[in-house]
Amino acid sequence: MQSLKVWILTVAFSLLILPGISRAGNSTSTTAAELVQDEKVIYTLPEAGQVIPTHPLFIIKQIRDSIENVLTRDPVQKIKLKLRQADLHIVYAQTLASQNKPSAAIQAVEDAIDQDQDASKILAEMKPQSISEDEEAAKNDMKDIRFNLVQSNIKHAEVLRSLLTTLPKGEQESVLSSLEKLTSIRKDLNAL
Repeated sequence: MQSLKVWILTVAFSLLILPGISRAGNSTSTTAAELVQDEKVIYTLPEAGQVIPTHPLFIIKQIRDSIENVLTRDPVQKIKLKLRQADLHIVYAQTLASQNKPSAAIQAVEDAIDQDQDASKILAEMKPQSISEDEEAAKNDMKDIRFNLVQSNIKHAEVLRSLLTTLPKGEQESVLSSLEKLTSIRKDLNAL
């Protein structure tokens, strides 16, 4: 019984702490020309991992995400968090669709769209001064954040278009609705 408690605590610690440590220096800068090839965006989505929404331990990931959402106050970090969560849910949707779990895949898509909308709203409410003291640097930071959100949005739409061919006919309406929401979010981002 004691070893089971230790194992559960170890798993919980790994799910809560280690993902943040592994993401710590993965930032690379590229130009817009390098990101778009053959009318597709080159945007790397994260790995789904083994703990996906249908896994019994997924609740631990949800608790971790909820805690991160509450504790993150900086708008830039909040946007990055929402973007990461949206990317993960899109990957979950791909994985679940490939495992022939269409309703779980649709739920993951809807969760990703919610995260995309939240990130877009936070960016729209931000003022450049909240990012940096220097006005020009603040404008550039805002452009970079918006650029990342747009690239992610394009990649999410690309994944949803691929899901249209893999999901059963009854689930395609939900995917089309999500694609419309993504297009609306992209229009809002382009207006900023």
